[in-house]
Amino acid sequence: MAKKKMEIKVLGLDGGVNCICQVVEMGDDWVTVQNPVICHHDPESQRLNMTPLLRFGARDTDASIPMANVNVVYVPTEGLLDEYVSVFIEQSKTMNTEEEVVEEETVEV
Repeated sequence: MAKKKMEIKVLGLDGGVNCICQVVEMGDDWVTVQNPVICHHDPESQRLNMTPLLRFGARDTDASIPMANVNVVYVPTEGLLDEYVSVFIEQSKTMNTEEEVVEEETVEV
């Protein structure tokens, strides 16, 4: 039986990859997600970095991941959830798809 409510979850994938995403549908064989982002810790800066899993995929497009590659599914911390939503969900809805023309500023010395 498939789960139909879209929720934000972290998927622990093969190879130690942690992916935060919107789960569209979870079945026995596949999990369908949107806006998957890899989370990785940078020990040098002590920061958590987020990188889109599908760099060349369009936002809000369904992507299917085999359940055989998913080791764990869990709810992210509130801070991680808020950061993900503000950067990868809300910002994607307000982004302008047209390129902005930036004028160079000349400073005389």
